[in-house]
Order: sequence, then structure tokens, then C-alpha cells
Amino acid sequence: MAVTPEAIMNELRNLTNLSEVHARYLVATAVKETWSYDDLGMLIDRAEEEEKITPLVAVVATMAFMTPLPVDRCRVLIDGTRDHATGNFDLYRALTHAQTINAIARRVSRPARLAALMAVDLLTARQYLAETKNDQIHAAIQYMRAGLPCDPAFAETAIFRYLTSFTESQTAAYLARAGSGGVIQAIKLAGDDRTFRSPHEFVIALLRAQFEIDKTDAKMYAFGANNDYTQAMQAVLTDRFMDETMLDRQDARNLLQKTNGNLPAARQLFLQERSKEPLVEAKNGDTRHPPDVQNNTHVIAVCGIPDDAASSASPKRDGWMISDFYLWKHVLEGMGKSQQWLTCEDPFDLVQKYGSIDKYDTTKSTSQISWADGYLHGDPFEERRVVLDKATLSFARKQLCITPHGVALRNEFINRLESTCQKAAKANDHVLVMIFCHGEGLNPKGVDLGGLALGFTPDPRDSPENYFTPSLFQQSLLKTPTVKLSLFTTSCYSGHWVVTPCFKLIKPTAIMAGARPFEESHAWSESASQRHAGGVYSSAFLAELLKEPSESVKELEKAGAPDEIRVYQEFRKDVLSEANRLCIPSKVRMELGSLPLFTTEGEQDPAFKRTGFGLYRYQQNFDKLRRVPASDTNPYRDLKEDAQPSDPRVIDWNKRHPEGDTDYSDRTGGYGQTSRGIRSSVTYMVHRYCTSYPGPKTAPSNTGLHATIQDFRAGMFDGIEHINQVEHLRSQLHYRLWTMQVANQFARLLNLNKVPRIQDFNTEKIDLDLVDLQNENWQVIMPFNLFQPPQSFGNWGKEFRKPARYLAYAFAASGYGPQAVSQMLPKVLERTIKAVSKRKVSAFSESGGERRQASFGAMMKLMSSPRKKQRRSLASAGWMPT
Repeated sequence: MAVTPEAIMNELRNLTNLSEVHARYLVATAVKETWSYDDLGMLIDRAEEEEKITPLVAVVATMAFMTPLPVDRCRVLIDGTRDHATGNFDLYRALTHAQTINAIARRVSRPARLAALMAVDLLTARQYLAETKNDQIHAAIQYMRAGLPCDPAFAETAIFRYLTSFTESQTAAYLARAGSGGVIQAIKLAGDDRTFRSPHEFVIALLRAQFEIDKTDAKMYAFGANNDYTQAMQAVLTDRFMDETMLDRQDARNLLQKTNGNLPAARQLFLQERSKEPLVEAKNGDTRHPPDVQNNTHVIAVCGIPDDAASSASPKRDGWMISDFYLWKHVLEGMGKSQQWLTCEDPFDLVQKYGSIDKYDTTKSTSQISWADGYLHGDPFEERRVVLDKATLSFARKQLCITPHGVALRNEFINRLESTCQKAAKANDHVLVMIFCHGEGLNPKGVDLGGLALGFTPDPRDSPENYFTPSLFQQSLLKTPTVKLSLFTTSCYSGHWVVTPCFKLIKPTAIMAGARPFEESHAWSESASQRHAGGVYSSAFLAELLKEPSESVKELEKAGAPDEIRVYQEFRKDVLSEANRLCIPSKVRMELGSLPLFTTEGEQDPAFKRTGFGLYRYQQNFDKLRRVPASDTNPYRDLKEDAQPSDPRVIDWNKRHPEGDTDYSDRTGGYGQTSRGIRSSVTYMVHRYCTSYPGPKTAPSNTGLHATIQDFRAGMFDGIEHINQVEHLRSQLHYRLWTMQVANQFARLLNLNKVPRIQDFNTEKIDLDLVDLQNENWQVIMPFNLFQPPQSFGNWGKEFRKPARYLAYAFAASGYGPQAVSQMLPKVLERTIKAVSKRKVSAFSESGGERRQASFGAMMKLMSSPRKKQRRSLASAGWMPT
């Protein structure tokens, strides 16, 4: 943008403290017809050349010109970069440090750092960066080296400094010693001298120099190899070789070992071995290559769990869905024609935060927040498998698309789904869609059941437009109506996708849902190290999938074993049976577990054709995963033993888990110096909540809060700096205790006297014969929004399911079904509103021919008003909290 010479002169004076005379002279003698602020760099250089400002002032002014930082802040940053050998101030190191401490954004620092390294103006730096992928400085230097009149030694210096962040004098010394060996040899010499701050930085720099990979990938390889350069280099070569040849990891590694890591020689050996294989062998059950039946499957999978301020991606919270995601990524490795895996969290960040070392929050707490063996999958009381840790990072990032949080993940998933379906429809291929995220039984407005939360943690107050719903899915399918597609999802209430009317026009080949419409899907129980290692449904499904043959149909028939191919009806029944077994059959219908639900079309089709999980080497891939021993032995696990309180195993268990309800620890922490009052009240609320049978910790609506309660009891929030976390915990507990009070009042008004009050209602000890009627009642109750509190409750977290379930069971125990419920609830709501005699409240609103009740939270807000007379009338009606 053009500016006046006067504006340029004033800005130059602000940056350099030049006198008006000198500034005016510099502007007047510059041969310029039009001016822009980008010209300030040239004027600062001239001022230094003509000795009108000192070198220090020039460097500070240049940094202030390139960045939004004030001059004083730039001076502080520059002061710490003086090279003791030369006495020069280092603009590049100051810019790098400013980015490291988040003083400037990366989009600002990259062109500035490139300009400083290559001694070009900012505009030129931006132009060359724009030609690279993701604004890579290394690649931009190479482009400049080819496109500008540039001394090769000068470019080599810039590359070395960029990779190492060494001073100018250190750079000159190492490049001189390296001679013709160039940057790579210079970095090795610096590594031998231990000039790098850590072995980690040395390995990263050498990997980037040798393979020209970006810093994030280099960090990942170094991290996964425990900073062993040889192992990291082999991992890079293996990944590149796999991409070129489509071999699996073990075969690629074997060929590279035969050629001592020589990639060109490995390529030649691969071509020689491939040319020797008879064509007929490519069609049989070769264990190294996918059988022909698999070549027409496209896999597209998405994990919607974000790592937010509540550490939702932690294995002790919602990280079990991340374990599911990476379990299937391992198991399906190499399968099909194409694979795409989408997430909103970089696995490198997850491993660094939660899976690099065994770590506890404070020395006074036993609450674990990081685990050396990373994310696991499986029953904590049996052997488990590692699905994401340092060693598996390289594989985790393959074929992985990482998006920002929020609807960006959903939109990217939809775009890729539609593109994949178009390709598959043209080639008559099959698409397998896999979704791992939170699901909602009803969205906030009670429409389009079964919405999935991709990229965000669901909240009842969310806009329905944020969810990925069956109707959105249908819109994508309508663009390619001939595509053969199967859907596998582990989300809560995903059974809605099986029974939804949205698929009237086009229905997927099969829908495999992890929970019925009225159930939450469940993680495995918390282990002794406080982790949830994946979901029960994935374990059950995989257990059956591993029993499938890996040979093609023709090979099985040739071997006389066609019966090994299960039909779809048999397969889905076996998965259901396995889920029952894993969840303990007598409890699976009582919120301790959830049962999967499948579509039933094509019952006699071969299972692999209907589900999209074709005949493949699943067992071989699964066996590659590192094993981790069982966490603990639980005498309550096997109900056949009928363990009694006097049983030594039970006594031993209770010693390790002192409180009767094993979801909660008996640890309590001290109080903060200035927040004793709030901590005392929260401690009391925690006790009230935990003794009211709130439901299992494995329920997704409970995992985050129950983990926070455990941290609170362990003393992790004792300091005054944690007062915000304590306040948030209090808001969540307040909401849940309040909804239980409201449920009691409803039961009293409706004369539902066959059940105890909700605080004494244990979901594990209900009449199994009433469960189906309870579920039908629950689906009628949910659209009434009876338990949504006023906005004054603040951030009250995830919706608490127990009150609605309690009320549904209370109706069932009194002999009322869904029709009676739909008639009784409006009447009691209307009667309640009339009690507020002097207020104008509309109980119902007409919308699309559908009556919708005002939320009970709005009524409660009216009831808590300061008008004493009306409050007394409400109390007499039995509505005031006790």
C-alpha cells in the first residue's frame, strides 16, 4: 500500500531515533517514486552504512520493522544475542527466540527469519516462501540458491544456521572444518563436540539436513527412536520405502537391512524379487500381500476427540476413543485400495503430553497424568496392546490428516467422504467409514437423533448445526447413489443411525453401531494406573474379526473349507455374543455396558462383503502390537465365582481400593490458604454426589468429571492457582445435584412411589424385566428438556443422564408406558406453571405442528425469584428443593 514520504520519515524516526534532518535527508535522496512501509528496511540499512545509527540501533530497528513488537521489546531480545567471538548482534537468533516464547506468530517470524538469513528484503522473502509447501524456510533457501545471484557458501551458511540455531562464528568454524562435507558433515562434527544443547536437537538437525523433512516430522522420528540417530534414520528410510513400494513395514525393513540401508539398492532388490514371483501366486493367499478380495475397499476414518482445557484427550478421560482410532489404524494397515485417517490432534502432541514418561501432577499426589507406554487397548485385567506411543509415532502419522478443532474436522471429513465415494462408485468399489467420537441421544432441540461431535466436546447448549448427523450423511450419499458403503461407529446412542428414517432413499450396505439408541457406549474400566484402554465394542468386534480367514474365497473352496466364511447374520450375532461376554451378561443392560446394533439387510451375504471388513491379515497386524501385562486382578470381574466379602481376594481388592464404590478413591486433599470455604463446600458436594450412585465411570458423560473428582481428592487442586478448576468442578456438581433434586420433585408430584429417592437409586439393582419399558419411556422424556438448568449455573459440563433414566424407570415401575408418560408430563408441567400465578409463562410453543415444552430450567429460574408469596405457593406444591 502506497504511503507518503512524510509517513515513511516519521516511522523511520520512531524506529531509529534519527533526527528529523537525517531522516528527511535519507528519504529525499532515495530514488523512489512511490513509497510503502516495506521500504523501511532499505532506509535502515542506508542509515547504518552512512554511520548515522549504530549497528545495535540498526538491528533493533530492523526487528521492530519486521515484527509487531515495540522497539523496547526488540532491544531486550537483541541484547541477548551478541556473539562474543565477533561482537555482532544476531537478528536471526532474536527472531527465533521471539517465536519460541510466542512473542510473535510463526507467519510473522518465518519471512523475517528468512530475510535475516539470506540478507534479502522482506518482500522477496515472502515471495519465495509462498512457493514452498507450508512456508518451509529450508526449501525457500534452496529456491533462492537456484533463482538468485547467491554465493553457494552463503546459502550453505544460512541452511546450517537454520537447522542448528548456532551463532555466526560457530557456523563459520564448523563449515570450515567440514570442508567439502558441507552442512551434514558440519552437523556431525558439532554433534561429536556436543555443541548442541541435547542429543535430541542434534538428531533433529541431522535428520532435517539429510532427508529435508520438516521439524515436526524430525522431532517425531527422534522421539520415537529415543534420540538414536541410526534408528531414526532407519525409520525414515523404511517409511519412504513403504510409500514407494506399498510393502508392509516388516518386508520393507528386511529389504533395507539386506542392503545396509541403501535405498536405491533396496529399490533394485525389490524389483528383482518382484519379477521372480509367478503371476499365479499373486492371486492366492500370499501372507505378505492383500488378497484380491480386498483391493476394492476404501477406508476413511475420523476421530473427533479434541484435547481441550479439560485434557479431554487424556487416557483417563476421553482418550479411550483415541485408543480405538489407532487400534483400528494398526489392524487395517495395508488393507484395501486406499486409506484416509482424520483427526484434530497431532499424535506427536498427544504422546508428548500423555505418553512419553510416567508422570504425576505433584509430589503429594498419586494421580497419574502421563504414561510411558502411551495409549493402550484392552481389558485392564487382561493383557493389553500398545496402540500409540513413541515407537509407533511414525506409523501413526502415515496417511493422517490433521485439522483444527471444531466444525473444520467435520467439513473436511465430509469433503473427503464425498470424493472417496465418487471414486468408489466409478470403479464399483466398497467404502468403509469408521467414526470414533462422542454421540448425542438428542441434540439440544430434540431433532435429528444420533448427532456425532467431530472436533469438539458436546454440550447440551451446542447448536445442532455443529453435529454430523444422519441427514448430513444422507446428503453426501445422494451425490453417489450407487456406491457400496458400510459404516462402523463406536459412539454413544449410535443405534439411532440404524433405526433412523433418514436413509429411506439410500441406505448403506451395513451400519455397525457400538450402542443401541438409548445407551452410551463404554470404555474399559479404569486400570490401576488410572487409564481407560479403549472401548469394549471395538474389542468385541475385533475379537470376532480375528477369527475370520485371511485367504480368498476361491482358496478356501479349493481347500474344502467354505464353511469358514461366516454369513453376515452369523457374524453380527457372534459380535453381540462377544460384547455380552465382555460386559458381563447380567449387567450389560444396566448401564455397566452397552450392546451393539447392526442393520439386518443381506443376512445371508458373506460377512466380509456386507461389512466392508474383508478377508485380510488382521491377526498378523494385531500381533505386531507390543503387549502390556494386565493391570490388576479384580475378584468381582468373574461373577461365576460369586465372591463374598470374606473372600481373601475381595479383602485384598478392598485394601487396594478402599471405598466400596471402586469408581472413587478414598484420598482427600488439604485446603488452600485463601480458598478453604469453596474447597470445603466442594468436598461436601463430592461426597453427596459420589454416594448417590451417579453411574459408571466408563460412561462418556462421566469419565471427565469423575477423573476431575479423583484429581481433586488427590490434592491436585490445592493451590490458589487452581481455584478456577475448583469453581468449574463446583458448577458441574451443583448442576448434577440440582437435577437429582428436580427428579425427586417430579416423582413426588406424579405419585411415582414404587422407587426410592434418586440418591438411593442404584442402576445396578433394577428389575431387568422393566428395562425395555424404561428405555421406551426415556425416549419420550428426553425431548421435554426437564433437567436443563438456568444460565446462572454457569459452565455445568456434560449432560447428566441419571435423572431422566430414573424418572423413566419410576414410570415403568408404576406400570406406565410411553403413551401414559406423554400424557402425564404435559399436565404436571402445566399445573406447575399455573402455580406461578402472576407470571406470564407459555408452557407450550407451536413449531412445525409439534408441541414443545418450555425447559424446566426456565421454570426453576422463575421459582427462585424474590417474590416470597409465589415461592410459598411453589413450596406448598412440592416444587422447592429440600
